[in-house]
Amino acid sequence: MYRGTILYFSEDGDVAHIWCATAANPLFRARKSDFPGLWLALQVGKEVVFDGETSDGQWIVSLHLASEHEA
Repeated sequence: MYRGTILYFSEDGDVAHIWCATAANPLFRARKSDFPGLWLALQVGKEVVFDGETSDGQWIVSLHLASEHEA
């Protein structure tokens, strides 16, 4: 599990770009189509916890909002 911060959204709003300083490749992406129930709660600067797939795209495979107790 990684903890990261949403940096920005794609121009069409369908991809969130998330920075995680502890990952070897720190920029991950989450697709709106993969997380439709969570998407409206996401905003720039919001901290999230996720598992990522470290391929060329660095796509996120699980995602939720971070609580203050999660590392």
